[in-house]
Amino acid sequence: MQREIVKGQVMRRKIVKGQTGFTLVELLAVMAILGILAGLVAGTVVGLGSRSQSVRLDGDRDSIGKAVNSVSL
Repeated sequence: MQREIVKGQVMRRKIVKGQTGFTLVELLAVMAILGILAGLVAGTVVGLGSRSQSVRLDGDRDSIGKAVNSVSL
């Protein structure tokens, strides 16, 4: 039994009774997207560590400078 596709008609997957789920291509596409997003997040998180440390050091340096200036006055 072969069906001809009429122009403009969308070809749909035939679902056999009792079989539901995703195709291998769909699962691989989702895994690829998740991998890309995980890579972006990991790159951002790694960069935050050094940035937060430098911000904390700048704040400590400013606090020490203010303390020294207030004592010498």
